[in-house]
Amino acid sequence: MKTFVLAIASLVLAASAHADLLTLSPSNPAVKISGVTVSSSAKSSSGASLTTVGAALRKKQVILASDIYVGEVLVSDSSRYVKTVAGALPSLENEDQVALVLHIVYPFVPTSLLVSDLNSQASQNGITSDDADYAAFSSLVKSYSYRSGTVFTILFSRNADGSQTMTLENKNSDGSIAPNPAGVQNPVTVSAQGKHKILSLWLGNTNDSYLKTFQTDLMK
Repeated sequence: MKTFVLAIASLVLAASAHADLLTLSPSNPAVKISGVTVSSSAKSSSGASLTTVGAALRKKQVILASDIYVGEVLVSDSSRYVKTVAGALPSLENEDQVALVLHIVYPFVPTSLLVSDLNSQASQNGITSDDADYAAFSSLVKSYSYRSGTVFTILFSRNADGSQTMTLENKNSDGSIAPNPAGVQNPVTVSAQGKHKILSLWLGNTNDSYLKTFQTDLMK
């Protein structure tokens, strides 16, 4: 019993000590997409400031066309961001920090479906399944679940040696961390090209008409 109590206490302490990877500041006046209030900016857990430069709804064919998530792109220096479908991804190379935040609005997105979708996008952008950066990202994605109200965040921070630190967070609608407190954040060092590879899954080449619409709407 004592061991059980200590284990529970350690989990509570871990959860209470956790600071959100990003603290989003809602737009004012509020801008809503599919029920989600779009942010205007954010603070990272390290204290860095980011500005929201785009938000859009991602749809997908699930029997009928369905709202899947609202995606937001945030950057550390909005003056360097190029707000065009062709220019957005290359311009992110100039940013010290970049975040992609996905607010899940579909009742339940099977992890296998999301991974399959990402694998397809990886292939279209010349990323092989055994690419070290993509494999590190994919393994983390597979460890989470995605339900309505979940907020999935990917944060990239540039290191002095040119590499990137990639940190993921998957937060439930009640504020708890999914799947468990032990998986609060997963910082991983990826190559200098890692950020470009991962973000190309959303901002790169695609033959998915719904993703093309998502990209176009992000630039509005």
